[in-house]
Amino acid sequence: MPSSTEFDSLIQTAAASPCQSASSLERLYRQAVRQGEQESFRAALARAFSSGRRSALLDAWGYRLDILPVEEPAKGDARIQPAESHIWTAAISMSIVSGLVWALLGGGKPPLPFPDQAAPLFWVGWAPVTALLIMGFLLATGRVGGQRRIFPMAAAAIAVLSFVGWARKDSAPVLTAFHFPFLIWIGLGAAATWRIRNRALQRIGFITKSAEALVTAGIYLAGAGVFGVLTMGIFDILGIHFAQEWIHRCAAFVLGLLPVLAVASIYNPRLSPAEQDFSTGPARLMRLLTRLLLTPVLAVLAIYVLWFIPRYFWRPFEERAVLIVYNATLAAVLLVIVLAIPHLDEEMSARWRKLLRQGISAICVLAFILNLYSFAAVISRTVRFGISPNRHAVIGWNIVTLLMLGSILVGQIRSGSSDWSDRFRESFVRFLPLAALFALWVIVASPWIR
Repeated sequence: MPSSTEFDSLIQTAAASPCQSASSLERLYRQAVRQGEQESFRAALARAFSSGRRSALLDAWGYRLDILPVEEPAKGDARIQPAESHIWTAAISMSIVSGLVWALLGGGKPPLPFPDQAAPLFWVGWAPVTALLIMGFLLATGRVGGQRRIFPMAAAAIAVLSFVGWARKDSAPVLTAFHFPFLIWIGLGAAATWRIRNRALQRIGFITKSAEALVTAGIYLAGAGVFGVLTMGIFDILGIHFAQEWIHRCAAFVLGLLPVLAVASIYNPRLSPAEQDFSTGPARLMRLLTRLLLTPVLAVLAIYVLWFIPRYFWRPFEERAVLIVYNATLAAVLLVIVLAIPHLDEEMSARWRKLLRQGISAICVLAFILNLYSFAAVISRTVRFGISPNRHAVIGWNIVTLLMLGSILVGQIRSGSSDWSDRFRESFVRFLPLAALFALWVIVASPWIR
């Protein structure tokens, strides 16, 4: 079976003389399928595109294997970058609008998405406003097809649902404040991958780019924070003081600028999520960091399962704080393993792929045990103390994560050494619609649970 470098060489030869190599490339692909190496073939083909090798034959294979988008390319090249001035004109315009809306919704209160600190209009409206403006940026600079209709409709429906329960004084508004942005994010992801084939790869790409945008926004926020502190220090020395209300409005304006700017910095609107560049910037840093974290994560889960649970078995049944730590750990574990999965065109030796697969599988086994244990604890607390909005939400998310982890483990058992990462993506995204439906259910149902 050809190695990774031999795949590259054979595909390069096919690009140089497509008339003579069409049949040989077809035979090579069929051989890769028989040997379970189709992922290596696709990765080599993706590397050929990224290095600039193009021909009618390679383009046909790119369309066949969902590496290139099926839509008609712009100016004869699917990877031609849009003019930088056009992208940044749209990004700056949308970010200024976002900042002004955030300042208006903030009402002079702290721009934090929590009901007990921010103005009601702010914590209800910041997520749909931001999502709509991000989609406006994508509409203005990219080719989005059916997303032009589906996203505004979904965002409008979610904006209406966001008002359910915001007048309550118990935990229902807090649950809404946490679930509403998550639901908006899933809606944005569904729009970004609408009518694009190979949805598992596309959705994992969207998750990775979302995390990269969050890191980028954090970097911008740190820079803005340093500049703000220095500016306030200078004004204080000069004896100039501002009302707290205006400080909050300025903070809301600056925070509102960041989301669209962060997306514009790392996302090419002319490409689908799976076609984005994951080899540089925050994406590469996150990939390296999450893989370095796999060993500590595995160690922490092993301590939980093998030592803490047997020694302090009844703690989460009696103490709510312990149960919260367990569930937060499960959410963090899911994010780490998803970001650690190799991308399609990433070069990695067979040995490291095997070690990565074994580490992720071991983490999933321990996380599944911890999830079952947490689920038993919250069910026990519900039987003893009755249902509440918080327990209702925790029970549902325990079920969702159990299904995700179980699906991942079954997929890894059934997969081979060459297609395990594809199986992981398919297993994980299978239950993302269920997660979206449950987030919607929490927003609608929590206000009615006493």
